Amino acid sequence: MDGQQIKEMLNQRALEVCEYLLPDGKSDGKNYSIGDIHGSAGQSLKVFISGPKTGVFHDFADDAVKGGNLLELWRQVKGCEFREALQQAKDWLGVKDEPWQTTAAYSPGRAAPRGKKKLDGDLHPVKEGSKVWKYLTEERKIRPDALRRHCIGETFIKKGERNCIVFPSYDAEGNLVRLKCRDIADKKNMFLQPGKTTASEYEYGAELHLFGIQGVDAKEDAIIICEGEIDALSFASDGYSAVSLPIGAQAGDTEKFCSHDHWIKNDYDWLESFVSIFLAMDADEPGQAAQRMLIPRLGRERVYVVDYPEGCKDANDCLLKGFGLDGSIEHARNLDPEELRRAGEFRDQVWERFYPPDGKVPGDLLPWDIGKFRFRPGEVTCWHGYNSHGKSRALGHCLIHFAGQGRKTCLASLEMPSAMTLQDMERQALTILKPETREEHDMAMNWLDQYIWVYDFVGAARSVSLLECWEYAAKKYGVHHFVLDSMMKLADVKSIDYESQKDLMNRLNDFAKKFNVHVHLVCHSKKPPSDRPKEKYPPHELDISGSSDVPNGAWNVIAVWRNEMRTIQVEKFREAIDAGKMQHNGHLKNLSDEDCDKLQAEICNLELEHDSRIIIQKDRVGGIYPMPKNLWFDPESWQFGDRKGFAPIRYLAEPDGEVY
Repeated sequence: MDGQQIKEMLNQRALEVCEYLLPDGKSDGKNYSIGDIHGSAGQSLKVFISGPKTGVFHDFADDAVKGGNLLELWRQVKGCEFREALQQAKDWLGVKDEPWQTTAAYSPGRAAPRGKKKLDGDLHPVKEGSKVWKYLTEERKIRPDALRRHCIGETFIKKGERNCIVFPSYDAEGNLVRLKCRDIADKKNMFLQPGKTTASEYEYGAELHLFGIQGVDAKEDAIIICEGEIDALSFASDGYSAVSLPIGAQAGDTEKFCSHDHWIKNDYDWLESFVSIFLAMDADEPGQAAQRMLIPRLGRERVYVVDYPEGCKDANDCLLKGFGLDGSIEHARNLDPEELRRAGEFRDQVWERFYPPDGKVPGDLLPWDIGKFRFRPGEVTCWHGYNSHGKSRALGHCLIHFAGQGRKTCLASLEMPSAMTLQDMERQALTILKPETREEHDMAMNWLDQYIWVYDFVGAARSVSLLECWEYAAKKYGVHHFVLDSMMKLADVKSIDYESQKDLMNRLNDFAKKFNVHVHLVCHSKKPPSDRPKEKYPPHELDISGSSDVPNGAWNVIAVWRNEMRTIQVEKFREAIDAGKMQHNGHLKNLSDEDCDKLQAEICNLELEHDSRIIIQKDRVGGIYPMPKNLWFDPESWQFGDRKGFAPIRYLAEPDGEVY
């Protein structure tokens, strides 16, 4: 859990927190009063324990003692760093992070792998009075103490006679992992050490981390994230703790290919402890696009958006034009939901639904042409069908198809082991029943490793734990599709408890909207009535087992149906040909050669029929349904195609990036 979540939990037990930290104080219902943070007698230190200001405290006899939340009070009373206070508060609350909520970090003082280089010897502190020093302190108005605190360096490149600033990047454990060198005369002249080509020669490779971690005060519970290093130093010059994106905001960033994925993964645990995160991106389109992508990943509830004064494009521009940065931070916008809004506020969004900005309709297509149907972000699709009719297999083909387009999936297959699920997906990716060599298997698994995450649990799982894990995957790894297979395996959603099923659909929809992802829910179909045997008729939308709130709450409903009658008839005709007899009008009839030829012709016709059918039974956006699509199954690749004898698609990318 992040700092904001722990703060809220402490707020709910504000009086208990105060009594634990300062046991000799007194409460009047609204405030908790005591002499000071050391627990002395008196009433000058007051803490709000109810109302909208819960957690705010102030010692009216000592203005240096004040803060805006109970975590900060905890830190000051205990006299420790903020991260230690956060962990103590978690222990006191009984909060225990699950293994998937933490990631491995570099160990302090860890010896470099044998033969690997270190960067420390290449970092030379900027010298007072040098050209780089004057550029930063005089032209950019950066305070000298900010330069020293951030270990800013300098270097001279003889070729072209370039004087360069050296911005060092450290990880949360204090290891120097990367250097960025920038020419003071032309910021386009910039290079990284190590680069991608030399990364393997260095201790930590070419990992991306936020710049400025080394300059952040351990007592801080808030952090500012800027777009560039100079902006972070500008905030630091005004007394704030700030970091910057490692490679800025990239104009080509999309949700599909996002340059922020790597540093978020690397610095996720470090950022988790902060109660508040201020996003101070540039006012241009790349900066605003980065802001939109980062907000859900960092946690909307703790993010504040910084708007610069009119005429200022970034933090350093404010500094140079004499605008203090205090006002920008003080008036940063929170992202609290505003339920009641005027229609005109949606003017641009409605226009973009008619005319998408990039000309592409949002959402991912199925592997087969089924009208204009797409799996759109922010929606839930319910897949259903009778037992052994191939719904999980067809959905698995879709997930491999998504991966072939660079989309990420987190799959909770609660009915079978993860290895078995991935075995099926490897077959569909390779288009063969099993890999011919270990090298081919490793290649396929390396490819799947880029796009597929699994919730490794078989049996009755709790939906709360599952959604917590999904939230982590959405925020940290930017996963696009989430699959729950199947609803009947949830321990806290009983088949006879329709209210719990309705609640699940609401929570899945909330999750999809919050993280702008697509959720796939696999359900079972009810036993068909006698006048609609499953061999002849596919299930209807309302034939999903359980509450009608499941299909009603879904944006889309898809049925997968296997053509069992074809198999039954083929077997019946073959048995008759072998026996030379068959039932006809209640009697056993001997078959002539002509009869056998006719039956053989019928078998040939039947074998041309489709193996399965996928039916879009509900599409809340498209509105045109049902949309059936006949499919044929290839037993070698485990893929489905839209014609008999179709050529399976090998989704693994060639070195040039092409899918074949």
